[in-house]
Amino acid sequence: ARYHTELFTHIGGGTPIADLGCGIGGDTISFAARFNVIAIELDPIRLKLAEANVRACGLSHRVDLRCADWTTTELSVGAAYIDPGRRITTSIGDRKRVFHLSEMQPPLSAVLTLQRILPHLAVKVAPGVKHKEIPGNAEVSFVSAHGQMKEALLRFGDLRSGASHTAVLLPGNHRLDNHAPVKTLTLREPGLYLYEPDAAVIRAGLVAHVGTLLGLEQLDPEIAYLTSDHFAVSQFVKVWYVKRSGSFLLKKLNVWLRELGAGRVIIKKRGSPIDVEKFQNQLKVFKGGPEFTVFFTHVKEQPWMVVAEQCSQTDGSIS
Repeated sequence: ARYHTELFTHIGGGTPIADLGCGIGGDTISFAARFNVIAIELDPIRLKLAEANVRACGLSHRVDLRCADWTTTELSVGAAYIDPGRRITTSIGDRKRVFHLSEMQPPLSAVLTLQRILPHLAVKVAPGVKHKEIPGNAEVSFVSAHGQMKEALLRFGDLRSGASHTAVLLPGNHRLDNHAPVKTLTLREPGLYLYEPDAAVIRAGLVAHVGTLLGLEQLDPEIAYLTSDHFAVSQFVKVWYVKRSGSFLLKKLNVWLRELGAGRVIIKKRGSPIDVEKFQNQLKVFKGGPEFTVFFTHVKEQPWMVVAEQCSQTDGSIS
């Protein structure tokens, strides 16, 4: 909610902003700390909860709560935040999550109709939104918190930053966009360090931008693993120190784990068909031993595996 509020801080004129589809008022409360807010919710039960939450925060004087359909409501505001429903009720009464912008409630078409009248919008959508569905006049920000993808946000009008796609990492509001320098990364086998970009960086299509920024190389142009022989510090990647690396073979992997005295193994994969749950049971580990991460991927179209220890994000020491 705080990140959403910060997007609107440069909207001037002193007019209210709108929170459309305000739910129980989480974003409304954050907005009301800085702005006068018109909050609209179609569900009367949720609206009652929003009223109670706003009142409990002492912000009732800043918020005009309305039970209405925002697609048919006249709005006198400077900008709006929209949180469309991403679950629908099926013909048999089940609730189903939807992923296409045309299936949201209200759908993207309603958002675009409003945007022609009210240019400055921010619209929360599913983090798995397909890039081809994003309108050409929108910037999309992919937002993660503590490394976990949370949402994608379509930004229109003056809420755009000037980029077309952006990765935002919370907390700290670390930001990378497609205007960052980028070059084609050199391809190679894993070096001393293996890097996994943050989920928001991957979704925003900025893996090569991070690699360029940090002077890294890549295992495969289609795989979001980076590597180097030097340690690089960045909020945009997690780092592992490579202990073993080579072509995939279960027997060889268990030899490595025995040599390292591995006690617990975390499996990560990109571009590998293995069934993680089934494969986990075939690994030989030793009670009380250190934790390692095993990566399954491919290098030059060859199945590959890496055993590594996660590093400190500040000095490269083993965590």
